[in-house]
Amino acid sequence: MQAKERNLYVGVMLFEGWWTYNYQEIWGSNWSTWWNGTSWWNGNNNTNWTASTVAVTDLHTLNKSAYVAVQKAYATKVLETLNDLDNVVYEIGNELNGNSESFTTEMVNHIKTWQAQPGHTKHLVGVSTTQYPATNNSFMLNLAKADWISPGQHSGMNLLDNPVIYNAPTGKPSFADTDHINPTLSSKIWPWKVFMRGYNPILMDNWNEEGGTPATLETTRVAMGQTLKIANRVKMENMTPSTSTSDCSTGYCLKDTTNDEYIVYNPSVGSVTVKVSGAGSYTYNIYDSQNVDKVLGSGTFTATAGMSKSFATVSGLLNGVVVHVKKTNVIVDPTYTLTVNTAGTGTGVITGNNSPYTSGSTATLTAVPSSTSTFAGWTGCTFSS
Repeated sequence: MQAKERNLYVGVMLFEGWWTYNYQEIWGSNWSTWWNGTSWWNGNNNTNWTASTVAVTDLHTLNKSAYVAVQKAYATKVLETLNDLDNVVYEIGNELNGNSESFTTEMVNHIKTWQAQPGHTKHLVGVSTTQYPATNNSFMLNLAKADWISPGQHSGMNLLDNPVIYNAPTGKPSFADTDHINPTLSSKIWPWKVFMRGYNPILMDNWNEEGGTPATLETTRVAMGQTLKIANRVKMENMTPSTSTSDCSTGYCLKDTTNDEYIVYNPSVGSVTVKVSGAGSYTYNIYDSQNVDKVLGSGTFTATAGMSKSFATVSGLLNGVVVHVKKTNVIVDPTYTLTVNTAGTGTGVITGNNSPYTSGSTATLTAVPSSTSTFAGWTGCTFSS
């Protein structure tokens, strides 16, 4: 409730994988082991309970239907309890094992079926990668009912120093979470890199520090906040990430070619070049990437269609720069109407007049006289044959 009052969403992780699989001493106290296939341990005696009834290898799989039913009942109870809150986002599980894909799909479908009933709130449901380091993220693309995904770092998918563009389904947000990429990551550059490649950056704050988190993580938090500020200044739904250096010199570019608006990130000191799509007048602002409220440079320029515009180096800046380019008006080329008149007593038709024409265009006309007439020639034109 307090989070709602502050306009914050709360993520609810239904199942935990990493700690359970990697720290077997935790397994014996996991609520999952309190089920013997028929009944729950009642807390007063353990005559109905044996830890071996449900093995850790059965967790987050469809191996035992009775146990799956218990997990669904647990998930349903969570849904019922939080149904009246609209600031809740669900995650099926954190880094479940590599055999959990069918289980994850089953849980997504179960939740969506429950949410479809009258009076049930349709909270967003997402899926994150399997065990860190991940081996495959492709299964997430096939979960049509999942509302968001969070891929992980693996040999075929770099999300760290030069993040790849992940072709997630349209309308399905992708979250780049340091927990699934590099749990000890502290960087003011990384949030910008993944943001410019189409992800929403998430930082797993360090939990080992007594009474707080390392100060070095503050630069990462600040950078994440700056990406949010930029996102709120543009129509992100229209933006497409590009790694092409022909679009922008750094390879970190978000572009809206329909409305001619561009965001370019340069992680180092140096000039930035961006190619604009349409002709017209543009404005630009250059920001410090750690403080996008601080304008380092601004101005206007006029561009022709497809022109590349360079922005000079900002000296003495160690944080990298963000350049925001936006068209303010459109230059419309004048058009001209070609009028063709006939003279004489003959008859026929003239084809090829595709008026209006822009300046410099060529009009190719053809005169076709009737069988009883003769075409004598053109007058008033530049060239005829």
